[in-house]
Amino acid sequence: VVCGLFGVALVLAPTPLVLGSVGAAAGALAMLVQPFIGLLLYLVTFFVRPGELMPALEVLHLERVVGVFTLACMFFEIYRKKGALAIDGSRQTFAFLAFVVAMVLSLPFSFWPGGTADKIVEVLKIFALYLMLVHLITTRARLRVVVVLYVLLLGYVAGQTLVDFLQGKVDFAQGVERAVGRTSVSDNPNQLGTTLAAIVPVYLFLARVVRRRLLAAGLLALAGISIWVILMTGSRASLLGLFAALAYVIWSSRRRAAWLITAVVAAPLVFASLPAQYKERYATIGTSIQGEIDGSSMGRLTAWKAGAAMLIDRPLFGVGAGCFGVAHAEAYSPPGRRTWLESHSLYVQVPAEVGIVGSVAFFGFMILFLRLNRRTYREVLARGPDWNLEAMLLQGLWAGFLVLLIAGVFGHSLYRTTWYEYAAFGLTVHRLHVLNRDPNPAA
Repeated sequence: VVCGLFGVALVLAPTPLVLGSVGAAAGALAMLVQPFIGLLLYLVTFFVRPGELMPALEVLHLERVVGVFTLACMFFEIYRKKGALAIDGSRQTFAFLAFVVAMVLSLPFSFWPGGTADKIVEVLKIFALYLMLVHLITTRARLRVVVVLYVLLLGYVAGQTLVDFLQGKVDFAQGVERAVGRTSVSDNPNQLGTTLAAIVPVYLFLARVVRRRLLAAGLLALAGISIWVILMTGSRASLLGLFAALAYVIWSSRRRAAWLITAVVAAPLVFASLPAQYKERYATIGTSIQGEIDGSSMGRLTAWKAGAAMLIDRPLFGVGAGCFGVAHAEAYSPPGRRTWLESHSLYVQVPAEVGIVGSVAFFGFMILFLRLNRRTYREVLARGPDWNLEAMLLQGLWAGFLVLLIAGVFGHSLYRTTWYEYAAFGLTVHRLHVLNRDPNPAA
């Protein structure tokens, strides 16, 4: 009967719709039984974006449907176990919530209320993913499954971008052919470069502790592909962040002297092997340090001055989340020349868009993550070799945050999901460490 109905459906309805409906029914049943499956499916749809790759699937809105249904199943499981709805009560999560509230408070003062409302919805989606990671990774085995899937998905993004780049799919900007991906996850060179730079130290730290050499080689290969793609994006901020992360990886190694010598020898060779356009692009980093500012850097300085003026005019709640460019064009452009230039700096974007209130919440969120990461790392490291994977994951997250902090000097990355994903992973490791240490965690 099932096969007959399926055959009739294939005749009467478009094939993608039938297959999507069957897959959705099977996935919904699996998620009802085990919401953790929904988290895995959501991560896949989030990074792969099947609706963007195959327009026939766009009508299904897979990412949105899977995310909402997984969140509903997660809350149902929480209610079933605790008898009431609840979310994580850590200070880190509270700071994230406070940031969302600050975004909402910026809405009445926004230069573009519709744009601010869209950003609030976008951040609520990120918050939903954050909650899924924190609530559904309840065992060390689940953590390992999610980490493996996460690094493979980012490896897929890097590999797909590299294949496209070699086939001539590029974004030509600032006189450079810049690598870009196929979907909204990776279609901006600066965003792509920084995302990959943040995952490279995770690959390298995990490669230190995996027991199988083939897995370690695979992680190193993913790191190499990611670095190659980063260089081809032409993103100077991403490259600076990558340098900082690699320096931290080398410094934390027991063989730091040997790795430092290798890096010093390899860096000039890699630079020499780059095509001329990329050499010229990255050479501007040195000229900027020496005081020679190119057009792109001059534009950033202009945007930063405008951001300072926005903060002075609207100190508490800013010009509205996601509205820097609009405010710049409407009220803060030079006389006679209207510009929509974005802030091009996290440290300008945050106070300008969400004011002092939002800045305290967001930077407080970051500080809480960094403090929790270091404390958990020291405690986990003391537990011995059995917890080496978690310890190295925390090291990778720390170095990835370092990438984001440095790249944030030159990039408006407030709404980048990597901040919140790494914070969720760090909090999860802390929770697992505490639960496995205390024989009676409920007390």
